[in-house]
Amino acid sequence: IQIAGAIAAGFFLKLISPKHSTLGATLPTVPLWEAFVIEVTISAILFAAVLFITHRTRNLFIIAFFIGFAVFALAYFAGPYTGASMNPARSIGPAVAARLWGELWLYIIAPTIGMAIIAVFSHRKTLPT
Repeated sequence: IQIAGAIAAGFFLKLISPKHSTLGATLPTVPLWEAFVIEVTISAILFAAVLFITHRTRNLFIIAFFIGFAVFALAYFAGPYTGASMNPARSIGPAVAARLWGELWLYIIAPTIGMAIIAVFSHRKTLPT
């Protein structure tokens, strides 16, 4: 559903701004291997932050603030290099609407790997010994 919403949003952007060539697509400004490492890293950090805060509190304001700040900080530092996707749906939507397929694989695979790494390590820590 998230991907469908992102694609719909991408086409909506195309409708209201037809001359815009990228429609907000995430595109790397560094070599692909560097972009891959950056996206894996920031996606892992974001997922670790989500797991950390949601296991510490049930206060939705604190959770929203903490995760929002994490997204802000990661996007601030990594955005100029990769667009700081951290979410495949965020990249798929504008890429489909703008027909920018070249680097889309990067924004699907790298965040998935980054979050999977954190999932594996966090699962191992919670297993009974």
